[in-house]
Amino acid sequence: MTSTDPSRLPAPVSGALGVLPWRSLLVDLVLVVAWVVVVSVAFRVAGWPLLAYYAVVFGGVLGYSLRGRALASRLRG
Repeated sequence: MTSTDPSRLPAPVSGALGVLPWRSLLVDLVLVVAWVVVVSVAFRVAGWPLLAYYAVVFGGVLGYSLRGRALASRLRG
């Protein structure tokens, strides 16, 4: 066993490491950053208005977070 083995950690620390959604959080971060970059490039190239840019970025992030929350509740049962 190594020192990073969760079974050797105190109970509160071991439980917290198992509960935190690190992988999910990283995936969410990568997808949101990718969305913002793609939308930013598209709006700069096309020269579309700034207000529309903010609406599309905000709407995309909001839609993604609502979809993620609905999917998570469906998976939990």
